[in-house]
Amino acid sequence: MLTDLVLNQESAHDVDRAPSHHRAKAHEAPINARRPPFDGLTIGLHWATVLLVLALFGSAWLHALAEARESDFTPVLLQIHRSFGVTIWVVTALRLAWRLTNASLPPSCAMRSATVRPMPCAAPVTTATLPAKRPA
Repeated sequence: MLTDLVLNQESAHDVDRAPSHHRAKAHEAPINARRPPFDGLTIGLHWATVLLVLALFGSAWLHALAEARESDFTPVLLQIHRSFGVTIWVVTALRLAWRLTNASLPPSCAMRSATVRPMPCAAPVTTATLPAKRPA
């Protein structure tokens, strides 16, 4: 195919004829392999974000209840909800700054299981990488 020549890749027909020992499984890790953990600050910021998001939803729910009952706590709950929202923005900025500067991250693709790996680590799917179905 012309696209195979242009992209300098083997055609799907040639790949199917390749012996099985050429299909290396270089990125597969054993199922019981453990990846190195994230650093403590990264984990702490993650769980702080989780708790803040839950508090944000809780404060929105309580605000809606207070508003429906015309409670005196409605403005206070709205202010609490807004404060949680701003705090999430600050924690997210801290997480991003930490990740870009000092975070110790585990290897991304090499240690993932076979069921998770194809999603974020696979090469972009194009017509050149898809196997061609030829009529018999």
